[in-house]
Amino acid sequence: MLVEWKETYATGIDQIDGHHKHLIDLLNKSYFLILKDGTQDELRQLLAELIDYAKYHFDAEEELMRAHDYADIDGHLRQHFSFTNKVLSFEKEAREGQKYLPVDVFDFVRKWLLDHILTIDAEMGKTIRPVSA
Repeated sequence: MLVEWKETYATGIDQIDGHHKHLIDLLNKSYFLILKDGTQDELRQLLAELIDYAKYHFDAEEELMRAHDYADIDGHLRQHFSFTNKVLSFEKEAREGQKYLPVDVFDFVRKWLLDHILTIDAEMGKTIRPVSA
């Protein structure tokens, strides 16, 4: 299922919201590749792009949380670590030629990302977003 950006996903932190929009775009690209029966190489390349961008995004979030002495940084980092490990395991399976089910990857990333944005990142946003004038 295609994912559309909704204002309920906004954290109030422009940089983070921009990253989330890009992650949703990557997720939707994977959805379209699945629909058109993309090649394993195309899917692996998109998965690698997702991994790289997620790392970039997580690093930015972590830097922001440290700069604001965010109280639940450890819990948030555990979430990032768990996601990264799961997606890396999908990438490893694809690289080794094991049974690679792009729908499983898509479903996992979609569910995790939306849940993470709506709960963990929303809480972070409430705590550290810039105060409106």
